[in-house]
Amino acid sequence: MELSKTIHSKSEIIQSLQESFDRVTACVESTPNEIFYHKKDDKWSVAENLSHLIQSTKPLASVLKKNKLFLLGFGISMSGSDKFETLRSNYLLKLSQGLAPANGGGFISKNIKSTSKEKFLENWNLIGSKFPSRIDRWSENSLDRFKLPHPLLGKLTVREMMFFTIFHNEHHLRTMKILNESFHKI
Repeated sequence: MELSKTIHSKSEIIQSLQESFDRVTACVESTPNEIFYHKKDDKWSVAENLSHLIQSTKPLASVLKKNKLFLLGFGISMSGSDKFETLRSNYLLKLSQGLAPANGGGFISKNIKSTSKEKFLENWNLIGSKFPSRIDRWSENSLDRFKLPHPLLGKLTVREMMFFTIFHNEHHLRTMKILNESFHKI
């Protein structure tokens, strides 16, 4: 997916999110088992990247099914949502400033090698399958109104959190592809 394309509506979010989940799945499936857990140049392994994505998307999939009254505790936006491109730029700026925690902010499993690649993929695909129907239950207005906390970007609207999830998936997908390519060159 070209991340410079405009994503805004609920249907565009659902489609782009599903595409990002599918691309991550395809990359992991194409990763040979012998390199799945291997780090290179002190970078996370494909397994660690996928673990991080699972740990960061699972709570979001859960919160999307909660009663909106639960979300009132995080706040309400009076100004709506930033555009996809604006939020992505803010995130990339924070990354370039070294503000993202090196350990993934606690969003990575400790015993990574005790989980098989197949189990990782099963968990990833299960989480991904929950998003379309759960997002579809939200009105366009509600996506822009309710806020959720993000560990790096502060409070984001639900729409902004969906934007983040799309480009966060793509960010880690790029890392996994680079890692796969580097092992194939050996």
